[in-house]
Amino acid sequence: PEAIRHFLISAQYRHPLDYNTISLKESTSAIRRLNNCLDALTPYQTANQRGLDEKALNEAEVALLQSIDAMRDGFEMAMDDDFNTAEAIGVIFKFIGEVNQFLAAAGNQPSEGGKVVLGKAYKHLIDVCGVLGIYSEKRASSDENAVFIEQLMDLILEVRQGARRRKDWETSDNIRDRLKQLHVELQDTRYGTTWKRNT
Repeated sequence: PEAIRHFLISAQYRHPLDYNTISLKESTSAIRRLNNCLDALTPYQTANQRGLDEKALNEAEVALLQSIDAMRDGFEMAMDDDFNTAEAIGVIFKFIGEVNQFLAAAGNQPSEGGKVVLGKAYKHLIDVCGVLGIYSEKRASSDENAVFIEQLMDLILEVRQGARRRKDWETSDNIRDRLKQLHVELQDTRYGTTWKRNT
């Protein structure tokens, strides 16, 4: 969904959109780049902003702090300019490049001050992306839950398959029946067991 939203706002609303697969692929790549950056920033989101001592920051950290302010100002100016979403997106991805350069230079081991600056970068990046609808913390959490459920079901099916190999039909059937009570239907095929959730 975020890739489609990115595509739809990739041009200022008064300009026509050229709908094609290449543009959609470019939007998908852009959203992937955004998500990768936010994933890299996530560990620093809880850094204590009140503990930020700008005098103790090194040159790179001060520069990133200034980039945060420049990104916010540039974003607001673009949106105030007749809702120029294309320019706003450009400002966001320019900032993403600066964050990635900082992380690469820090070797993913920033100082305590750097962690605070990165936490601030995360917060402001989330804010502006939320305005455009191209990132959702709630959706990210849902994606994580989906991965967890998939891994959990793989484990359950592995345990059930082990019972079937031992000809422990009682355990195998019990797992199937208990899952059915949870509206999860198992289907045994010649290629293995699949599952689906019935709502």
